[in-house]
Amino acid sequence: QLNNGDVVEIVSSKGAKAPSRDWLNPHLDYTKTSHATEK
Repeated sequence: QLNNGDVVEIVSSKGAKAPSRDWLNPHLDYTKTSHATEK
């Protein structure tokens, strides 16, 4: 879990595909609030 002030590294690639929308699945617990899922 991330906290305020935590530093993360974003790794990307020019040839990468779009991210899977599986992270929006409420059963996987990636998003904790309905507000986050709606965004």
